[in-house]
Amino acid sequence: MDWVGEGLVRPALRSLLPEEAPKELHRLALEHFPRENTFRKLYHARKAGERGVLLDLLQEDPARLALLPGLWEEAQAWPREDLEALAGVVVRYRAVLGQYAHPEAEAALKVLSESQTPTLRTWARIKAAEAKADAALYKEAESLLPPKEDLALLDETAQAEGLLVMAAVERWKGDYERAARFVAEAEALPVAPFLRDRVQLWRGLVAKDLGRYEEALAALDQVGHDALLLGRARYQMGDLLMRLGRLEAKARMEEGLKALEEAGAPRTRWPGCGPATPPS
Repeated sequence: MDWVGEGLVRPALRSLLPEEAPKELHRLALEHFPRENTFRKLYHARKAGERGVLLDLLQEDPARLALLPGLWEEAQAWPREDLEALAGVVVRYRAVLGQYAHPEAEAALKVLSESQTPTLRTWARIKAAEAKADAALYKEAESLLPPKEDLALLDETAQAEGLLVMAAVERWKGDYERAARFVAEAEALPVAPFLRDRVQLWRGLVAKDLGRYEEALAALDQVGHDALLLGRARYQMGDLLMRLGRLEAKARMEEGLKALEEAGAPRTRWPGCGPATPPS
């Protein structure tokens, strides 16, 4: 063991540790690490079997799922309620990456669509519609969307996701004013942090459609959490600045394309390079 100060030690030769530490030790570690140490909290919550803590951390930011490879397969033995909660995280995580056809995303969406809980089935319809809109299949997306009044059954974040898909459909129809109203409704909701960037991205897009360029630039400039959304926003800013004849257009486009490349986005999903031009 190595001394690390303040009465604490750490293993110096991890090869001497048992392959699986008892759950009690993981629970102690879970209590020891502060919330800011996200990776440790996730790791020990998983090993301790503390699914409630684990799911709370993942629902707060679905991108954290990337730190827990194999969790979806492991969760197939979980109680149905916990599996459905994780399915929601998986769908949101894959949606941000644009991986609607990923096997995990499809399996998770199936779990949600077969749920005994009406709100989860409604939300599953929204995410299925979102997948169609992302593939530029707007007519199919529209047919999958639940009636707008059904959104009231959902929490604020899920309501906002539904409103953004509705905005995408209206934008496809050319009704930019109606699309802007849906986005404004989404923006007024107290959504989870991971969705705020997407709301601002869509606010920028519809403002750009309506010729409200300064509003569009201000909204797009607020996008900055997720690399994929950041790339799309900066590219759209560059496109708008180019139309306005401003010199910083080239730098913004290059920044956007670099972010998209670093995020691992397929080139067919880059702005202007395929059917999924309107980001979702």
